[in-house]
Amino acid sequence: MGEQMLEVIRRCAPDVDTSSVDFDYSPKMIEAVSCLIDRHIDRFGRAETVTLVEQAEAMSERSFSSMQEMATMQEDYPQLSTPAMGELNQACGMVEASQESSMARLMQNNMSELMACFSQ
Repeated sequence: MGEQMLEVIRRCAPDVDTSSVDFDYSPKMIEAVSCLIDRHIDRFGRAETVTLVEQAEAMSERSFSSMQEMATMQEDYPQLSTPAMGELNQACGMVEASQESSMARLMQNNMSELMACFSQ
């Protein structure tokens, strides 16, 4: 999904330097994802967590050609955005961990150039 996102950025904001973006998980992100999975298993069981992971993987493998399309994809995977998932994401620090990614930094540092990407 990250590569597709970079391709969209390159098309709609060609002056933005994307060379510093990598998709390796930081230790903080690995910890947050592990926490999320463990807590999901504790709360909903292993079978439900397997379904959740399968949905997340299916969503990440879908193609998209715009930021708007990417943003609406999650509607097809409602299990990923339930109030319970919001609670688990918050408890495990997923937002904070993802904000430290190179992609998040790229977007934060170039928001004015990237605004057009969200309206195409």
